Parts: sequence; structure tokens; C-alpha cells
Amino acid sequence: MLNDKRILLIEDDEDLRMIFFSQLKDLNASVLVANSGNEAIKLLGLNLPIDIIVSDYSMPDGDGVSVLKYVAQKNLEIPFVFYTNNINPSIPEKYPRFLGIIHKLDFDLLVEVIKQNT
Repeated sequence: MLNDKRILLIEDDEDLRMIFFSQLKDLNASVLVANSGNEAIKLLGLNLPIDIIVSDYSMPDGDGVSVLKYVAQKNLEIPFVFYTNNINPSIPEKYPRFLGIIHKLDFDLLVEVIKQNT
């Protein structure tokens, strides 16, 4: 169980977004969703309480790297993980709370990373 962890889930594919949202809610997480990197940046600008960011890597309206750059530049200190099918993405931004890349087929590993880092 994720015991009310506040997760910002960023995913552009509506079907996947709903699946991941449901899976995380079933584990007692509070999930805020964004359908693009640009939408996520707007949400982050509202200073909402967020324990961890789970982001797709490649999205047409602001990718995950743009969100990671925003988080790093603003020194938000929120753990950040890419949850993507792209297993070898380029990560140009250095961010001390970057937790790595998890393949979308490994939901159990994602849950463990969330538990250990929030």
C-alpha cells in the first residue's frame, strides 16, 4: 500500500493514464494527473503538495525531460522517476532526486521505488 502518497502522474496516452491512475489509487495513493509535460509544469507552479513525480519520457506537448529540467531549476526537491517504454533515454539534466527509469511493464518495481523514496 502507498498510504496516501501524493503522486503526480504524467502520461499522454489516455488509456495508459487511466490504467496507471487506477492501479495507484487501488494502492491508496492520492494521484494528480497531467496529460503532458506542459500541463505538469503548470500544476507544479501551483505549489501543490507532491511526494513523487512519475513521468512518461516522450510526449508531444512538453516531454518528461522538460518537466525534470523545471523541477531541477526550481529546486523543488521532489523525487522524480521516468516510467516509460523508452529504456535508453537521454537524461541531460542533473537532479539529485532523480530516481531513474522504470519500464512501463514493471509496475511492481515502480511501487517499490515510490515506497522507498517518499
